[in-house]
Amino acid sequence: MIDQPYLDDFRNFLWLCWKHLGLPNPAPIQYDIAEYLQNGPERSQIQAMRGAGKSWMTAAFAMWNVAKNPKKRILVISDASIRAIEFVQLCRTIIRVVPGLSYLTPQVHQRDSAHRFDVGPAPPAKDPSIAAYGITSTTVGTHVDMIIFDDVETEDNALTKERRDRLISRCLGFEFIINPGGRIIFLGTPHTLSSIYYSLPEDYRIRRWPSEYPDLSSKVACHNVSPRLLELAEKFPQRRGKDEPGSSTYPERYKDEYLRVKQARTGWTEYAMQMLLDVEISEEERYPLKLSDFIVMDVDPIRAPSVVAWGRQEPYKGLDAPGLGNDCLYKPAFIDDDWREYTQKALYIDPAGRGDDEVGFAVGLFLNGVVFIPVVGGLKGGYNDSNLEYLAKLAGQYGIKRVVLESNYGDGMFTQLLRPVMSKFAGLVAIEERRVSGQKQLRIIKDLEAPLNQHRIVISPEVGKDHTTMQQVTHLSKERRCLVHDDRVEALSGAVWAFGDSIGVDPEVVATKKRIEEKNKMVKSFIKDFDKCGGRLVDVNEKSSYVIPHKKKCKRHRRSLW
Repeated sequence: MIDQPYLDDFRNFLWLCWKHLGLPNPAPIQYDIAEYLQNGPERSQIQAMRGAGKSWMTAAFAMWNVAKNPKKRILVISDASIRAIEFVQLCRTIIRVVPGLSYLTPQVHQRDSAHRFDVGPAPPAKDPSIAAYGITSTTVGTHVDMIIFDDVETEDNALTKERRDRLISRCLGFEFIINPGGRIIFLGTPHTLSSIYYSLPEDYRIRRWPSEYPDLSSKVACHNVSPRLLELAEKFPQRRGKDEPGSSTYPERYKDEYLRVKQARTGWTEYAMQMLLDVEISEEERYPLKLSDFIVMDVDPIRAPSVVAWGRQEPYKGLDAPGLGNDCLYKPAFIDDDWREYTQKALYIDPAGRGDDEVGFAVGLFLNGVVFIPVVGGLKGGYNDSNLEYLAKLAGQYGIKRVVLESNYGDGMFTQLLRPVMSKFAGLVAIEERRVSGQKQLRIIKDLEAPLNQHRIVISPEVGKDHTTMQQVTHLSKERRCLVHDDRVEALSGAVWAFGDSIGVDPEVVATKKRIEEKNKMVKSFIKDFDKCGGRLVDVNEKSSYVIPHKKKCKRHRRSLW
């Protein structure tokens, strides 16, 4: 049996486990987390920087609980089944290597599998002592005393609003299998600005352990930070904004210089979120392009409604676009019955060489101050024959006679290769070169932000379904290298840029003006035809526009005509 002091305080038990697992002594920050694990509220969240040892501490905490009370039933939920198997293996390792815990080894007649096992002294029961499953596993009929969610949120399952909603619904569903008086603990690090950890009910109390001491003068920076870290922060340099770093709260692993290098390599946004656990930086400032500013509808290749009104009444379901928070795509609030042919068309191409970069392209169709985007995509392989032919056929499909491409790459070589292929498949097409300069991210935001804010960009459902394009749009920030690839969002911005100041007009004013012009043209045509038959009309521009008929003798039939 294990000595009582190790059972009285989890921090002692953690030290014992670390010692026999061959790990360094727990760091002060890990002891602080351990104390909150032991004495925290029934519903709690532990948010700690990457590399704080949360999963190892969780396994030790589970074993400490069953060592104190073998009747206790603990369920650990991970993001995937493989993580659950690793967790069970770690628990079994603790039993095997820590002196005094051998009595917890499952007996022959007890459960002992990759996902769950009973401890030796546990009485017969429907549920195992320790069970670990993936978040999507079925747990119907299970009833436990403690549930620990160990990093259930990943970049994949939190990518879109629909996925986040499913994930948080799944997590809260475990409330129905917890026994009265039981505990539910979330351990994790936010993967997105819209992390599910901030959508849980308020009684899931958050405590944070960032990688650097926070600015004590900032309530936002100190919000939910461990009181122990706040006490120590008075003795160390504190993180004050992006450019003034603080001292490491975990110097046993992360030296100050290492954290500076890590910030430089990952970028401020990612570092602030996953190491400083800072989600209070304005999303408007970080990511200014929003899905909800687009209008989504089917885009006809020949004509479009004279007026399309933006609104947030009806989300466009089934697209599963990767928006941040509640940001999603919407259907138009109104579509005019009057459809007209596009007045301008353009194909924008962002060339690329061979490798991971894509040849980005986007088709833009213009009518009454609105840009309609039916297609956005990317092609691997640089300017090979198949890519050139695909782009030329795309121009022919939409009747495009104007192609704009960036000339920075290859110094105009792409233009020379594209011209004969375009002539073959799309006829006579004007190819323009655009030489860009300055920071790419700022240029793309400049080209897209204003038209989006005015709701002048309509995309097809096919574009909305393209996760690559939509993620590049929603995760584009003003920081350099904020995206690994930005070929498609750059092509999209170029297709909007191609129509220049024409986007600035008011669609309703333009549509109304065109209707008046057509009516006047129709009236003039009627007047001309009527006058040929002998009628006499007063000029429509004069105040009086009455038709004054008069008799005219018909020489052939000798009768009056009106």
